[in-house]
Amino acid sequence: MTVVTMVVRLDVYSLLYGLLLGILLLLSRRRCAAVWPFYMVLLMLVLLVQYLFCLGLPHGICWGACMPACHSE
Repeated sequence: MTVVTMVVRLDVYSLLYGLLLGILLLLSRRRCAAVWPFYMVLLMLVLLVQYLFCLGLPHGICWGACMPACHSE
């Protein structure tokens, strides 16, 4: 599923996914099993960050003139 995400998106996140998969391919099976939970947590965090970027910043986080797009209604 990660490879499909990489091919469809073609952005910085897909490059990150590709690098992580490449590292996992180079590891031995035992080390891969030890690293796998951390890989899944990292994927979960990256997915959460992507989702939050798609939603945008809440209006409470916007300050004055530094982010005028937040105040336009």
